[in-house]
Amino acid sequence: MARPVPGVPGPGGLMAREQPLPERVTLLGIRHHGPGSARMVAAALDAVRPEVVLIEGPPEGDALLPHVPHLVPPVALLLHDEAEPARAAFWPFAEFSPEWRAMTWAHRHDVPVRFFDLPAAASLNDSPTPPASGQPSPGQPSPGQPASTPPSPAAPSPSPPPLSPSSPPPSPSSLPADPDITSDAIPSAAIDPLGVLAEAAGFDDPERWWEDVVEHHTDPADLPEAVAEAMGALREEFADQIDSRTLRREAAMRQNLRQALKDFPGPIAVVAGAWHVPALRTLPPASVDAAALKGLPRGRISGTWVPWSHGRLAAASGYGAGIDSPGWYAHLWECADRGDAVPRWFARACAVLREEDLPASTASAVEAVRLADTLAALRGRPSPGLSEVTEAALAVLCGGDETPLRLVHERLVVGERLGEVGDDVPTSPLAADLARLQRKLRLHPTATAKPIRLDLRKDTDRERSKLLRRLEVLDVPWGTPDTTRSLGTFAEAWQLHWRPEFAVSLAVAARHGTTVEAAAGRVLATRAAEATRVVDAADTLSRAVGCEIPEAVTAARRALDRCAAAATDALELLTALPDLATTVRYGSVRGTDPDLLRVALHGLLARGAVGLPLACRGVDDDTAERALRAVDGADDAVRLAADDEHRDTWQRALQALVAMPDAHGLPTGRATRLLWEAGVLDSDAVATRLHRAVSVGSAVPAGQHPPPHPPLAAGTTTSTGATSFVAGFLRGSAALLTADPKLFGVVDEWLTGLSGADFEAALPLLRRAVAEFSAAERRMLGDRVRGTAPGSSAGSGDWDEALAGRLVAHVRALLAEVPAGVPGEAAPGLAAANSAATDPAASGAGPAATGQAATGADPTAAGPAAAGPTAAGPAATGPATVEAGPVAGAALVAGAGLAIEPGPVSVPGPVSVPGPVSVPGPAASGAAATGQAAGSRPAADPGAAASPGAASRPGPVVGSGVGMVEAAGGVGVDG
Repeated sequence: MARPVPGVPGPGGLMAREQPLPERVTLLGIRHHGPGSARMVAAALDAVRPEVVLIEGPPEGDALLPHVPHLVPPVALLLHDEAEPARAAFWPFAEFSPEWRAMTWAHRHDVPVRFFDLPAAASLNDSPTPPASGQPSPGQPSPGQPASTPPSPAAPSPSPPPLSPSSPPPSPSSLPADPDITSDAIPSAAIDPLGVLAEAAGFDDPERWWEDVVEHHTDPADLPEAVAEAMGALREEFADQIDSRTLRREAAMRQNLRQALKDFPGPIAVVAGAWHVPALRTLPPASVDAAALKGLPRGRISGTWVPWSHGRLAAASGYGAGIDSPGWYAHLWECADRGDAVPRWFARACAVLREEDLPASTASAVEAVRLADTLAALRGRPSPGLSEVTEAALAVLCGGDETPLRLVHERLVVGERLGEVGDDVPTSPLAADLARLQRKLRLHPTATAKPIRLDLRKDTDRERSKLLRRLEVLDVPWGTPDTTRSLGTFAEAWQLHWRPEFAVSLAVAARHGTTVEAAAGRVLATRAAEATRVVDAADTLSRAVGCEIPEAVTAARRALDRCAAAATDALELLTALPDLATTVRYGSVRGTDPDLLRVALHGLLARGAVGLPLACRGVDDDTAERALRAVDGADDAVRLAADDEHRDTWQRALQALVAMPDAHGLPTGRATRLLWEAGVLDSDAVATRLHRAVSVGSAVPAGQHPPPHPPLAAGTTTSTGATSFVAGFLRGSAALLTADPKLFGVVDEWLTGLSGADFEAALPLLRRAVAEFSAAERRMLGDRVRGTAPGSSAGSGDWDEALAGRLVAHVRALLAEVPAGVPGEAAPGLAAANSAATDPAASGAGPAATGQAATGADPTAAGPAAAGPTAAGPAATGPATVEAGPVAGAALVAGAGLAIEPGPVSVPGPVSVPGPVSVPGPAASGAAATGQAAGSRPAADPGAAASPGAASRPGPVVGSGVGMVEAAGGVGVDG
C-alpha cells in the first residue's frame, strides 16, 4: 500500500479508498527560481512529451498564458480583486524559473498549459490559520508574492496595505521544496527543511548544499525522484505541523489534477513545489478534497503581466520565495551549455569595475579563475560555487576591499535586469496611457535609480515634470525630487527608479480616471474638498500647480481660503507658508498667476505673525519644537516670496517674540538668531541677550551692573531653559557664530560653567542643534575651541625669529626678480643694498641691522628707528610716523630701500628722533610700512631724494635690512 500522506485521514477513515496516481502522470518537484530545477524540467518534458502541462499557480492566470511568447523575463503575473484592486498578489518568473521553462516548452510544442493551484480569489481573501498543534508548517507555501508590504512574521491582513518600498525587508525563509513560502506563516523558530537536509549531508550552509547537489548536477534525469523521496521523509517528520491552508491548496491541486485526467488521455506533466509532491502521489476520494475546499471566498479577479526585476527576486527584498543570488543563477543558466560560467563571470566582474574606473586587468581575471578552481578543489566541490567566486574576486580583483565587492554583488550577484511585456498584454486604460506617455517623452522605466535634470523652459522637460508630479499624486512615485541640488526656478533634478509594485498602484488608481491627467485631477479635487487644515490645503495647492491642472488649482485655492478662515492656530498658519511660497515661486513657470497666490501668502503671514508670540508662551517642549520648525519655515518663505512690507511685519513679530517674557527658549533663541542674521540685531545686542539668557539666576559679577531688561523667556529661568535658548540660537549654521568671538565666548563660557548634571541634561538639545552643522562648520568650532581658528587669539608679541628669517629670504628672492622701473617697487641698486645687508661689517649696521632692537645698550636706541646705513641708494624725503603700536624689543627691523628725512617719529609715548633717519636703498615711491619700530643709528649717506607727490599705499617695508617692521599702527611716507 502506498505510504500515507500527511493531512489525509488515516486508518479507520477513508485511507482504504485512496488511489495511487496513474503512471501516466509525471510529478516534477522543483525549487522555484532554481536553474538546476529548470534544467531538470526541460529534460523531463523532452523525455515525457506530455499532452498537457500543469503548473503550480492560480487558475485565473490561464487566460494570460497565451501572452508568454511576447514576454521577456523576469516578469510577474499580477492578479487583483476587481472590487478592491489593492488586494493583489504577484507570481514572479525568471528565465531560469522551472515554471517559466515549462510554459515556454509548452508554447514551442503547442501543448496546453494550466495553472492548478488554489484560486486567487481564495488566496487573496484567505488568512492562514495555524495547525492543530499551534505551530505553522515549516513548508507552508504561499500562492504568490503579496502585492503589499513584504512578508513579515505577522499574519497577513485580509486587506493588505499598499506596498511601501521603504519598508525594511524581513528575514526570508529558504526552503528547498517550495521556497515561495512566505515568512508570514513560519515563525523564526520553525525548522528549515533545507537546513535539515544540508545538516544531514554534513553542510553548514543550506544554500551551498543545494547548489552542490542540484545546481551543479550534471544529469537532471534522476533528480525528480530523489527530491520527492527527501520531501516525503520531511513531510512525515513534520506531519503535525502542516497548516490547514497548505492542506487546502493541495486539495485544490488534486481536484484540478483529476479534471486533467478526465480531459487528457495521454501523459500529464505536473510542475509543482517539491514540498507538495508527496501529497500528490495518491488521490483520496474527491469528496474529501471537495469538503476541504467548501466555503472558500469568491470574487471577480483581473490580471495582467508586469515587468519584474532581479532585485525583487532576491530574498533580501522580502520576497518569501526569494533567492540570495538571482543574477548568479541567471548567469549559470545562460552558461550551462557552454561550460564556461566561471571565466565569463570574472570577465563581467572586470567590466563592472572598469565602468567605475577601478583597475581590473585581464591577468587579474585569469588569476581569479585559477583561485576559484583551487578553492573548489580544496573544498571537494564539483565546481566553483558562488562562495568560491566571491572569495576569489575579493582577493584578486578587489584587493581585499569590501567596497568594490559590494558593487559586484549589486550589479552581478543580485543583478539589475528588468523584464518587458508586450503591447498586446491586457492592461488598464490608465496603465496604457502611462505607457504611451513614457514612449512619447522618452522616459523608459529602469530597475536602477537614474538621475535626470529637467529644464522647465523646454516643452519636453516640462511635460516630463508634469507626468512625474501627477504620478506622485497617484501614489506612483516613479520619480523622486532631488532636493539636495538647488538648480533655480527653471530647473529640476529627479531620481527615477521604477519598481514592479507600481503596477498595483496603477491598478488602484485606475478607478479615478482613464488617463494620468484625469486621474490626478480627480484625486487633487477630492483632497481639496476633504481638507480641514491650512497646511493640507496648501500642500494640495502646491501639488495642483506642479501638475498644471487648472481645475485642481481652483479647487485647492478655494479650500485654502476656507481652511484659513476657520484656522485659529498661528503655528498652523505659519506651517503652511513654505509650500505656498514654493508655489508662488513656480507659479509663472507652471502657468499660474503668482500674484493671486502671493495674496494668499501675505494673508496667512499677517495672521500668523500676529499670533506667533502668544503661541510660544507657556508651551511644552514638543510644541516648542513645532514652533521652531514653523518659525524656520516661515522665515524661509518670507525671504523667498514676501514683499518688503510683509518682511517688516515678520521681523516685528520676531522682535515681539524675543521680548516676550515667558516665551519658550527654543523659538525665542531661534528668533534671536534670525534677527541677527537679518541685521536687525547687531552682535553686541545679541551677546547681551545671550548672556542674559544663560546667566539668569546667577549672581552678578562684582563691578558689573545687572541687565537692564527683564529675562527673555520663561524657559530661561533655569539651566534647562538656558539650554533651550542656546539650542534654538545654534540651530541652522555655525559659520556666523564661529566668526564672532564675542558671541562664541558667551556660549562657550556658559557651556564650560555647567555642572555635570546640568551638562548631561543639556546634551540632547545641544546635540540636536549641532547635528545640523556641516562637517566644515564642526571643524571651525573645534578650531575655535582650540584657539587655532583665524583671529581666535591675539598675537603675543613674541617673534619666531627662524620663521621671520625664512620669510625675509623669501621676500628678498621675490624682490630680486622685480624688473627695474616698476612704480612703487624696488629700483636699480637693490642688489647692492641686499649685498651690503648680508655683511654687517661692510654696511656699518648696528644692532638694529641684525634684527634685534638695542634697548638701553646704545643711547641712539631710545626711540623708533629704521635700519643701519649703507653706502648707496637714493633716499625718500618726508617724515616718518608710527601711527600706533608699542615699541617691541624683539621686533625685526627691515629697511626696504627707504630713506626718511628729518621729521617727527611718534609712537605711544613721547619718543622722537631729532636728526635725520635714513634707510638706505632705492627710492620706494609711496610705500608704507606697518609694524613695530625698533632702535636706529644715523645714516651715513641719505642719498638722493625721491620725487615729491608720490601716492601713499599700505604695504610692508622690505629691502636691504635683515628684518620687518611690524606694529599695530604703520610707518607712513609722505612724498
